[in-house]
Amino acid sequence: MFHTTRFDIILSTFPDQWELTLGALLAEKYRVPLVADFRDIAEQEEGMQRPARQAFQSLRFKLRRKLTVRHARLVTAVSKYHKNILMEKTKKETILVYNGYDETIFCPGREPDSEGKGRFRITYTGRLLNLWYRDPTILFQAVDELISEKKILPEDILLDFYGCDVEKLTPVLARLKNDGFYNFTPKVSYSLIPSILTGSQLLLVLVNQGGKGILTTKLFEYIGMKKPLLCITGDGGELDELVREFGLGFSIGSKEELKTKIIECLNLWKDGKFPGVVESEVTVFSRRYQAGVLSGEMHKLLQSVASIN
Repeated sequence: MFHTTRFDIILSTFPDQWELTLGALLAEKYRVPLVADFRDIAEQEEGMQRPARQAFQSLRFKLRRKLTVRHARLVTAVSKYHKNILMEKTKKETILVYNGYDETIFCPGREPDSEGKGRFRITYTGRLLNLWYRDPTILFQAVDELISEKKILPEDILLDFYGCDVEKLTPVLARLKNDGFYNFTPKVSYSLIPSILTGSQLLLVLVNQGGKGILTTKLFEYIGMKKPLLCITGDGGELDELVREFGLGFSIGSKEELKTKIIECLNLWKDGKFPGVVESEVTVFSRRYQAGVLSGEMHKLLQSVASIN
C-alpha cells in the first residue's frame, strides 16, 4: 500500500503492542511522523496486587513502550492521569483525547414503554468480570436495608442489570433479606441499549477499583444520554472531578451516603422534581469533537514537519 499511496502521518494505537511496533517500523522506514495513541497504560493499575508473572509483563510493556515511542512526534492519552504519566515517561508532547461517545447512537430520546415504568430505575449495562474489580455490593445492600427499615418499598425501585453474569453476584444476593427490587436480563441487542438507558432515572457506573485514570467508553456513552450518573464508589480523582464539573450526577463512596442519596432521589422523583436530564453541555465528550481535537493537533504537526523540510 505504501508503494501506491502516500501517507502523511501514521497513527498507531495501544493496545496491542504489535500495532505500536508496526507503526513505529513503518514510520521510520517511510520517514513520516508517528502518532502513538495510548488507550491503556501499565501504570493505570499500579499498586494493585498481581502475580509475579503479570508484574514482569508490566515491566516488559514499559520497556517496549520506551523503545517504540522514542521516535514518535506526538502521543495521545485518554485521561489527564494517563497524559501526565506518558509525558513524564516518554518525554514527548502528549495530548488528551477522550474515548468519547457516538452522538448518532447515544443521545437523549423518548422514554420507551417498559416493564420497569412506574419504578425508580437504576440501570447498568455491561459485564461484571470480577467483584474485586467492579463491585455493586453496596448498592444492593443499601436498597435492601432501606426496605427492611421500611423507608422505601420494594416496588418503589428497580436495580436493572443488562448483560451481566448474575452468577458473579450470587454471594451478594444470598445475603439480602429482601427481593423483588432487582432484575437481570441476558444480553440484548446493542441497538436497544439507548432506549433502555433513556427509560432509566440513574445510570450506574461501577468504578474500576484500584485503577487510576480509567475513563471507560461506557462512561462516555452514559454521558451522551444526558441521564444522571450514579458512580460507585467514586475514584477520588478524575472521574469524580468530571462528575462535579459537568453536574453529571453523583459519586458515592459509602453505603450510608448511598442510602441517604437514594431516599433523596426517590422523594424528588415521586414529587416530579427529579432532574431527569443533565443540563450541562456534554458534546465536548462526543467522538466527533474529540476527533476534531486530534485532527487539529495532527494538522499542527504536519505544519511543523513542513516548515522543517
